[in-house]
Amino acid sequence: MSTPELERALFDAVARDDVATARALIDAGADVNAKNAREDSAFLYAGAEGLNEILALTLERGADVTSTNRFGGTALIPAAEHGHVDTVRMLIEAGVPVDHVNEPGWTALQNAERRGQDAVATLLRAR
Repeated sequence: MSTPELERALFDAVARDDVATARALIDAGADVNAKNAREDSAFLYAGAEGLNEILALTLERGADVTSTNRFGGTALIPAAEHGHVDTVRMLIEAGVPVDHVNEPGWTALQNAERRGQDAVATLLRAR
């Protein structure tokens, strides 16, 4: 059963990229979609930061690929902006909307292009 304490502990483990602890907490029932005060979930944070092993765990455990962060963006937008090409591929394969527009009016492709990131080619192929 999911509880706020489990979710806080999960988010802390994700922020430390502690895969073993994240796995144990998810196995204990922590919700990978539960959001903290900054409107990040384990799934959104792992995607944004390129934490692919934890990202894969969250996807296996029912991550909501359409969920958005405090900027109204999916996990794909910050992943592309930060140049996490493997993460971008994972998120596209998982079904994260490629052309989603966040509240400031940017897509993942625009963010990647604006930052001069290698994710541009991956995003263009997905369109």
